[in-house]
Amino acid sequence: MSNVLVFGGTGFLGKALVQELASKHRVFVVSRKPSEHQAELPNIEMISLHDFISYPNKLPTCHIYINLAGASISKRWSVAYKRKILESRLEMVDFLTQYLVARSQHEGVLLQASAIGFYGTSLNDTFEESSSPKNVGFLHEVVSKWEEKSSQIEQLGLRVIRARLGVVFGNDGGVFPTLVHPYRYYLGGPLGTGDQWVSWIHIKDTLRMFSWAIDHPTIQGIINVTAPYPVHMNDLAREIATCLQRPSWVKIPPFLLHALLGERANLVLEGQRVIPDKAIKNGFSFLYPTVQSAVCDLLKRTF
Repeated sequence: MSNVLVFGGTGFLGKALVQELASKHRVFVVSRKPSEHQAELPNIEMISLHDFISYPNKLPTCHIYINLAGASISKRWSVAYKRKILESRLEMVDFLTQYLVARSQHEGVLLQASAIGFYGTSLNDTFEESSSPKNVGFLHEVVSKWEEKSSQIEQLGLRVIRARLGVVFGNDGGVFPTLVHPYRYYLGGPLGTGDQWVSWIHIKDTLRMFSWAIDHPTIQGIINVTAPYPVHMNDLAREIATCLQRPSWVKIPPFLLHALLGERANLVLEGQRVIPDKAIKNGFSFLYPTVQSAVCDLLKRTF
């Protein structure tokens, strides 16, 4: 059993992760407001961000660090909020660096969340870990600076895994419940043209890949956390409809999404075909390699 320190352990992905880790490890979650989350995470030890910054040598020694922290990208992107999205990610890496320096710690592993937004968007290109980006925008800027910032922890001697997350499908948060909801009222269908790629992954495989990467000392640097078979939005809509035995016929036009979401609509309307090449070549086995298996598994739990 190892001590694991998690940042961002109270969000959609973070809560699922720390509960999974708690079965094998002693888990500590750093939070700005730990008392607000202790009840929903009763078997997790909460640490206030203030104590983490102010008293680093009073905290237990950990050798596994996981950083999922950062302001949500699901809110409207004003100029001020875009600044918050970036700064909230960079500052947490700085806090961890200061903690490690104060403890003179030069070994361990950091799994640093990142995003496939690094690659930009394309209808025709396929992106692996070594691929150059295309048609880049705001998220590419965020990811580039975020990943570069984590190099300061590598310089201390820790192994750093930069987990470029795709679209994580789960029932308790993220985009999946929003996609599914209209089908309950027979109003489901693809978003935008439906031709854009969706590089998705089931939440169970996300958690499994995190643990697998941490446990394998040769895994470091960039790793795409996506399923091996990305799909077009039209195909995703069709699979949701099939699993629910509902029609997929109401397309949401691009102009409406832009009106509702602003610049953030580009996340939905423009996609990228991302392949988890490093995971595949290093023997990771997916429980849900196809969108059909993932969607039907999730929907059988809610319908």
